[in-house]
Amino acid sequence: MTQTETIKIIEKLIELTQHKNVIWLNYNGNMTLASHEKCESAYSTEYLNKSIRVYKYSYQYWTDEDTYHWIDDTRFEFYDKTYGTTLYIFPKVTNTDELLTTIMYQNSGVDSFYSQMFK
Repeated sequence: MTQTETIKIIEKLIELTQHKNVIWLNYNGNMTLASHEKCESAYSTEYLNKSIRVYKYSYQYWTDEDTYHWIDDTRFEFYDKTYGTTLYIFPKVTNTDELLTTIMYQNSGVDSFYSQMFK
């Protein structure tokens, strides 16, 4: 999978999410993370018979033998719905963060909050 193909997939998922044609749920199941990674927020959906997961995570970036910093990143992947294991991690592209922001907007109910507040 190329970065260009991944960008197109994510652009389409953003569009489908904004139009509520793809609904994301909070994901609290098992995840395949390295020992130096931790998940902060995760969402999943089923689309075209694939289990898709998007999540924000942090990983340790070592600058010396005993010094590290936590770096935030976003991951987009296919996963096994039964076991929660990662099946494929898409290449890191610039619009992955935009997809996560779109999902969080959808799930938070900001749009309905705004419309109710200014009826």
